[in-house]
Amino acid sequence: VLPQFVGPQTLVFAVSYSGNTEETLSAYREARERGARLVVLTTGGRLKEMALADGVPVITVPAGIAPRAATGYLFIPTLAVLSRMGMLSGVEAGVEELSRHLQFLREKYKPEVPLDENPAKQMAANFHNRIPVIWGASGTTEVVAQRWKGQVNENAKAPAYWNVFPELNHNELVGFQYPPELLQRLYIVILRDPRDHPRVVLRYAVTREIMEKAVAGVTEVTATGRDGLARLYSLIYLGDYASIYLAFLYGVDPGPVKVIDRLKASLAGK
Repeated sequence: VLPQFVGPQTLVFAVSYSGNTEETLSAYREARERGARLVVLTTGGRLKEMALADGVPVITVPAGIAPRAATGYLFIPTLAVLSRMGMLSGVEAGVEELSRHLQFLREKYKPEVPLDENPAKQMAANFHNRIPVIWGASGTTEVVAQRWKGQVNENAKAPAYWNVFPELNHNELVGFQYPPELLQRLYIVILRDPRDHPRVVLRYAVTREIMEKAVAGVTEVTATGRDGLARLYSLIYLGDYASIYLAFLYGVDPGPVKVIDRLKASLAGK
């Protein structure tokens, strides 16, 4: 469901890697009905067909990879569009810095780097035979926490959960008392950014002190990079690598998502 404010003065990006995502198709139709301006990003599918028929601009991205691996193809073009419209500045420089920083990080996380020197492999080892709980902060690392959770689910075929500061301090924090034997199977990661509010940073310290007595372990990871885009992807990159290495530890192929395929097939017939 689109927000109520969407209308003729709104720009809507309809993004679906396959072009057949049910929710995106529905949102596209609703945005059209409300007279919103649209830009479509996809590899093809029904979404591209509809957009071309409606005269809506389409950015076609390369096909043939898992949608979860296409975040760069789907996100960077949205920044480019906003830049060309004069709504963002410094995008080109930011993307160049992002590319440089990810190449630097790749040398730290690649398979050839041994466990004792590889932060991604170490993170996977922390998660192995445990349930990851990923915490981010509102306005900075929240979306990355959700990304980590999803990558563990899809790549490692394992459960994981996420939440966000400061909200989790008002509810979830209380739920780490029972059952103690289950709590010792949880491993918490706190994703930090230099822009985090000072009061949130204080919450990290107090919360970690509480949690270390209840769960298997707590690790804090701070984003690196010269600007916001590089810092965002520095955390995404680590989580992606860690989820792949976790899949290897479990002896599973990180590629297929057979349960999702089964779900889509069942929904298509109804």
